[in-house]
Amino acid sequence: MKAKYLAQPQNWDRDTPIAASWTWKSIFGTRLLVKRGTGKRVGNGQTVDIWKDNWIHGTEEGRIKTQRDPNCTLGKVEELIADGEWNHEVLNRWFIAEDVQRIKAIPLSITGCQDRLYWRYTKSGVFTVKSAYDVAMETRQYQHMNRLRRDSGSTSYDQQNSRSGKKRTGKGSPMCRSCGEEVETLEHMFFFCDTAETTWKLAPLQWDGLKEMRGNFVKWWEGMLGAKKREQGQEHIALTVNILWQIWKARNRKAFEEKEADPRKTVQKAIVEWDEYTETQKDIAGEFIQQTTNSCKAEKWRPPPNNSIRINSDAAFSQNMERT
Repeated sequence: MKAKYLAQPQNWDRDTPIAASWTWKSIFGTRLLVKRGTGKRVGNGQTVDIWKDNWIHGTEEGRIKTQRDPNCTLGKVEELIADGEWNHEVLNRWFIAEDVQRIKAIPLSITGCQDRLYWRYTKSGVFTVKSAYDVAMETRQYQHMNRLRRDSGSTSYDQQNSRSGKKRTGKGSPMCRSCGEEVETLEHMFFFCDTAETTWKLAPLQWDGLKEMRGNFVKWWEGMLGAKKREQGQEHIALTVNILWQIWKARNRKAFEEKEADPRKTVQKAIVEWDEYTETQKDIAGEFIQQTTNSCKAEKWRPPPNNSIRINSDAAFSQNMERT
């Protein structure tokens, strides 16, 4: 596989070959994560690229922050070392003070041993599937939230274009569709917009302990989910999600249908849907117990007679909710 796909080392940085196998495409799909998590521990510095490799400790990316000067010819870390010590003159000339401080903090090998690879997301430096999975999920979550931020701040409905019969372009003002006073971020739309603030004031529950986190929706969301284990925590989370959903729908009605949002109706709609959800869960639980009790009395399934076809089906009917 290496001989076929990595005949040249630089191929690893290229796009996945069109004719590559499913296995190789899967491997290529993780290369960004692997590159991000793989660090280089400096030995003699001969294989460590100053500008491309992750070799700086104490930074999120593991790389230096200095922008490379066009006149700088330095390539490998070994060029920063003189007589087994960091060359302070070279460091001070080409790197910013923050990078110089971090580079000097890296211990150098007395014996000039080889550079080594290590995994940046475990204390031992040894790669584990669990640590890679955790990093991938965290990265995916923040990418998703950033996508929501970008979409909520860039998607607009051009009223003039709609009147003339043109299609939505997805481009326009990033200002809030409800108040028009601030840039429409997730935090503004769900918490700080006048309409959203009024909605939360009318809501039957308050998350006072999370007010300081409203500036970061991800942290606020994680804090809210932390209440799952407390008494009625699951119900409170379900109601909160309904309120967020109704705020989002009210915002869309304002943006796309020019209908003004009514915080009171927004809260009422959230409560109604939350009550329906709660009653449905109770009803389903009761019916499940009843079905379990009667299961022992149920007739066993029998194969159909010869030359016939049997079609099995199932359904549930809730008398309380009048729905199937």
